[in-house]
Amino acid sequence: YIEITKSINLNNQKISPIGLGDTTKNLIEGEWANFKSVFKGTLNGNGNIITGININEPEVCGVGLIGVLDTVGIIENLTIYDGQIIGKTCVGGIVGVNGGTIRNCTNKVTIIAQDNVDEANSGNVAGGIVGWHEKGFVENCTNYGSIITKNDSLLDSRGKMAGGSVG
Repeated sequence: YIEITKSINLNNQKISPIGLGDTTKNLIEGEWANFKSVFKGTLNGNGNIITGININEPEVCGVGLIGVLDTVGIIENLTIYDGQIIGKTCVGGIVGVNGGTIRNCTNKVTIIAQDNVDEANSGNVAGGIVGWHEKGFVENCTNYGSIITKNDSLLDSRGKMAGGSVG
């Protein structure tokens, strides 16, 4: 159980997500459960704000403040503001790949699914709250951030599936 007791300013210093996804996998339904690192706990933001987020993982599938949230995981009562989160695919503000419960969260950062010429399906699937919603719940969440799926290589399999709250 993680409880945030006051707002945090990360000053745009690069951080790694909790429960970071995987560089060797492109998401296939159900495959997220096989990722090396998933968050299985509870993160309660208590209505606080995390500002100045800088996550840059352009080779990773499953990137967000929480990269991959397991079916028993809960993220609640949190706002992220001012910054950007970059991943290869399945990129979200709060959670990259969701299998758990996300409630009462707000995103106000820029989300980017970055195209990589050498990676099939890169630059796909991004959302303000959740990049890829496999199962679980997203309740009472709001996105105000920009969502970008890039297709720099101009291939048909790139730059798809962007959603305001869920990619």
